[in-house]
Amino acid sequence: MFNASLVLTHDLLLNRKMQTLSLYVRKMDQKFIIVCILLVASFTYPYQCAYQAASMDLVEIAKTEANLKPLLEAAIKEWERTEAAKDEPEDLDDKMEYRDAKKFLEELDKHELFTSETGDESGTNPILCFKLVKRMTYFWNDQQILNKIPKHIGNKLRAAVANSTFLTTTDVTVASESLHRLFEVYELSIEDLIDGNIPGLPHTFSLTSWDLYSVGMVPYHHSNYIHAEWFSEAAIMKSIEEDDNNDKTSPETGETFRLQYIYPTLLHSIYSQGDVRRALQRSQELLEKYPDMEYAANMEKDSLKLIRRKEADRMANYSISTHSEYPEAVPMFRKLCQKGSQLPLTETRKLRCHLSVNNKPRFMFKPARVEIVKRNPVVVVVHNILSDDQVARLLQFGVPTLKQAMITGDQGNANPVHTQTRTGNVGWLFKNETTEAIIDEVNGYIHDYTDFIMEHTEAYQFVNYGAGGHYSIHHDAFYGDWQVKTHAPEGFGNRLATFLYYLNDVKIGGSTVFPRLNIAVKPEKGSAVFWPNLKKNGEIDYRTIHAGCPVLWGKKFVINKWIRAWGQALAAPCTLEASE
Repeated sequence: MFNASLVLTHDLLLNRKMQTLSLYVRKMDQKFIIVCILLVASFTYPYQCAYQAASMDLVEIAKTEANLKPLLEAAIKEWERTEAAKDEPEDLDDKMEYRDAKKFLEELDKHELFTSETGDESGTNPILCFKLVKRMTYFWNDQQILNKIPKHIGNKLRAAVANSTFLTTTDVTVASESLHRLFEVYELSIEDLIDGNIPGLPHTFSLTSWDLYSVGMVPYHHSNYIHAEWFSEAAIMKSIEEDDNNDKTSPETGETFRLQYIYPTLLHSIYSQGDVRRALQRSQELLEKYPDMEYAANMEKDSLKLIRRKEADRMANYSISTHSEYPEAVPMFRKLCQKGSQLPLTETRKLRCHLSVNNKPRFMFKPARVEIVKRNPVVVVVHNILSDDQVARLLQFGVPTLKQAMITGDQGNANPVHTQTRTGNVGWLFKNETTEAIIDEVNGYIHDYTDFIMEHTEAYQFVNYGAGGHYSIHHDAFYGDWQVKTHAPEGFGNRLATFLYYLNDVKIGGSTVFPRLNIAVKPEKGSAVFWPNLKKNGEIDYRTIHAGCPVLWGKKFVINKWIRAWGQALAAPCTLEASE
């Protein structure tokens, strides 16, 4: 089978012999220089993260809570009226259940005020999303709030709750992972996270001890015991502060919560780092205050045993797991997410913006606005290639197809699987009578710009990332023949190149980054980014591993077109040179 691969198509676009109309940046053309500088600068905005509910649209969940809020308010007023009508009424402020219900209602009032001041985008704030998910899982779904109200009160509220759809503990786990991802990728301080301060976002609510414990369990379950220790210590300090303020924030009382949950997590995190002597010290400190604390007693016993056997020092070899297929690329991935492209001046001075016609009628009256962001391998951004109407039609057809994201399984398990490698919703746009017109239009742009044969491509993958949504470092090409045969009709070959359309602007975050190329591309509505997945000799080009940074503020909609190698010999001639 002929195995074609990508040639530097866009170098051909710069060649006058190919009849490409290009406007190169020149020293005398100062206005165009400024335009190019602004375009490059637009890709360097820091931060990117967001959260994606595992089962439902958070907008709909927020609407559900908004409908329940006035019913809760009416139930509390009914409670007050019923008590006041008694011959010997009690002071409801002395009842913990009443105080808790009022406090919960006050939290809903604050969330509603925040939403009205900032508009729809408040639903994409990761801390507000996290708070919403926990409320809809524990307080509403587990009926903690209803259990505080007398059973003869609030019949309308009880009926509405019974007929509503809520979230689950799985969604709480995903929301917690999203907050930890922000902390890890953007190197936020725990102090800022506790206070609800994320740079670039409006201030919301501080995190409670229960919140911090939930987030800390994410690195704990992934064996990242250093972060687990940090969050456990923060949860303990916050819990003691809540006790001092008589501010109950979890289903357990403060001290019981610490003894049963936080302290054991802290001790195990320290011990699992290999720091046995410090684990022994903390255990003994806790036993002085809580002599009956069984976990601390067992930890003291185990730590002393290792120290006596002189094995403690050999355990101190812990290193944080990156949980990445490309661990060496993780530091640059984080840097690109935080600060944008990291190319040296010697390389950026060679990059160009130009208008491309490529001898195609489509581009004669509206040339493609091309920005070269990397020359070898070629990575280009085509600005404003889609109109607002085309974007709207793609969203119209794509959104109804969305389901929770999955990725290709390992060999022997080729079925897609759920994973934290990718958190978002995914759908597929297939060509039919309804979608034929818009798919032909967007296919036409790719063909006219690259000369690739569109019959040898996959269906458009439609993807939505919400608050915390991301895609870890990966490569689009398949690694073995079994994958190539499983995921496309026989003979289509490997994924030669990727053409990614952005369907909306993202307020903060969501960039597509290439850690081995040191470049970051910020989402821009109607624009596209294009890169090769294979070398000219048909081998995988691992320089183009890439990732989607977490979305910090906003939502992100994209469509991918994966172009297969078979039949692309004219657009992408192959070579027998091993180095190409």
